[in-house]
Amino acid sequence: MDLQTSILNALIINYGIIAVAWVVAVILQTEKFFDLTATGTLVFLTCKSLQWGEAQYPRQYIQSACAVLWAIRLGSFLTIRVWRKGSEKGFDGVRDHPFKFLAAWIMLGVWTTCNIAPTFIQNIKTAKEPIGPLEYIGWSAWCIGFVTEWVADHQKTIFKSLPQNEDKFITEGLWRLCRHPNYFGESLMWTGLYLSAWSVLEGWEHLSIISPLFITLLTSQATGRQQEKQNMAKWGNDPKYLQYLSDTPYYIPSIFKVT
Repeated sequence: MDLQTSILNALIINYGIIAVAWVVAVILQTEKFFDLTATGTLVFLTCKSLQWGEAQYPRQYIQSACAVLWAIRLGSFLTIRVWRKGSEKGFDGVRDHPFKFLAAWIMLGVWTTCNIAPTFIQNIKTAKEPIGPLEYIGWSAWCIGFVTEWVADHQKTIFKSLPQNEDKFITEGLWRLCRHPNYFGESLMWTGLYLSAWSVLEGWEHLSIISPLFITLLTSQATGRQQEKQNMAKWGNDPKYLQYLSDTPYYIPSIFKVT
């Protein structure tokens, strides 16, 4: 199957799943399977891209394993979290309005499309490029980002689970190095997967750089800023929180605070 046909089929599958999931979510008025839909679709399309490609090489399996491992880890984490909480505050006033809810689901489809782009294109192409330094740099960046996001999420989950930390903000572990280490790790992972696909990409295929750019902008300028706004509303009068804001980088961890 050629690349253009594969991309069209992937878009149809992606937004077809989104449409069905949205209808079910509207009927049930729930977002409990919101993140699971996106990560599950990414796993499915990654596997399909290996099937649609006319040849598979070690680089494709390594790249695909990275994408699938990310999806399983983050998808299960976010899904378990929302089922424990019962709902996400970000959907308040949205889940009751079908078309507002649809906008969120469409954005989820865009998120999936952007994330998978470099890996999907690489898997479809038949060019057997040797694995070189750029691939190892990209996969190493992915590993660092994966560990960073996983550790940051784990540290925050443990912190919030302790009764003595109720209504407190976390400043421990990776959260001492920057205010959004989980988002930084997310950005680093997709930057790494774009770099590791670089030698296979040609011409317009480099538009798949939208993957790291979109994720970085989303986590730093949208999700991150919204989280900061909520934190200010909650702890804006706390001198300790204001000091934390002053002393701690916003997005990129400070190497000077490691020691």
